[in-house]
Amino acid sequence: MSFSNGITFNARDRKRGVRLIIQLHKSKDYKIEILFLAVGIFDRYIKAIGINKFAGKTVCLATVSLLLAAKMEDPLQPSFVRMIEKLP
Repeated sequence: MSFSNGITFNARDRKRGVRLIIQLHKSKDYKIEILFLAVGIFDRYIKAIGINKFAGKTVCLATVSLLLAAKMEDPLQPSFVRMIEKLP
């Protein structure tokens, strides 16, 4: 994936991040809207900041993206501790 700012994002890293978002989403039983919002946050962050600044931290970015999406959409506050416990 190549962005207008000249940064190339490794498709394997994105795929890994999206898979993790899906896995965490299923384990938390969130609404489908939260899944799409989380992937959108993930992609927009990579485009804005650049993957070079986040290389090797795909798990962290995916987790934070889902937590932000849940915080925006879910009426119940997401638990950061429980989300971290669900990480592989």
